Amino acid sequence: RSLVGMQESKGLTPERTVVVCHSEPGAWSAPYALYETEECPPVLADRFNRKWGYIVGRTMFETDRLPEGWVDRLNNMDE
Repeated sequence: RSLVGMQESKGLTPERTVVVCHSEPGAWSAPYALYETEECPPVLADRFNRKWGYIVGRTMFETDRLPEGWVDRLNNMDE
């Protein structure tokens, strides 16, 4: 919520903001985090029901296959 306030004080709205979540997909709020962590993308809890302009999920994970449940979490991101 404080992120939204900082962005708006600079004339930027959530609709014009790119959010990059750099962690493993279990930490993403896509649609909810699997464990307690900072919300990414941050939840926009306001009366206007706004959405972030673009959400990027970035992760690094050495494997030869995607862990169970990651496909849906990855597909919840824009990129």
